[in-house]
Amino acid sequence: MRCEFLWAARSSASRKCTLNTYRSSDGTWFVLVVTPDKVPAVLKGIGREDILTVPRFSDPAKLAQNRPQLTSMLDEIFSSQPISHWYEVFNGVQVTFGAVREPQEGVNDPQLQANDIIVPLEGAGEKLTSTISSPIQVHGVTKVPARRAPGIGEYNDEVLKELGFTAGDIDGFRTSGTIPHASNLESAHSGGGRSVTV
Repeated sequence: MRCEFLWAARSSASRKCTLNTYRSSDGTWFVLVVTPDKVPAVLKGIGREDILTVPRFSDPAKLAQNRPQLTSMLDEIFSSQPISHWYEVFNGVQVTFGAVREPQEGVNDPQLQANDIIVPLEGAGEKLTSTISSPIQVHGVTKVPARRAPGIGEYNDEVLKELGFTAGDIDGFRTSGTIPHASNLESAHSGGGRSVTV
């Protein structure tokens, strides 16, 4: 699925050789973003600065007109080395690039973890131990650690009490079947926040 998506994306962006996805020899897809002023440095870094001496690529206007051809050349070049090699090259010329990750690879990405984008998840069981952090950060307020969503009806009593119902009223709701007894609540979790299950 990922490969099909990337090839579809490339077909619409095939003229943008400097803003495109490529595949290394070890099968890793990566995104490359190169501003026009960085093209000579990139070509030098990959050992192909001779490309700029080819008439159809010799100046920015001609290069722009022949981008599909240059894309094909870059496909061949980038498929000749593993991603580790291209990481060294691109870091050396300081251009924007990055590997295209599968969801599980993203969860384990050290950079996402170091920047608290992927954070530990409390109370969700052994199979679900991390989640994406909330993007909202209020200055001077400590962010609350991520935790599982409440179970269905888990906060029925608390919410109803906040709405002014007494313990007797809530017991009456249970007796009449308006809300379920605690023993009958489903173990599945809701999508988040507190809710009343009726």
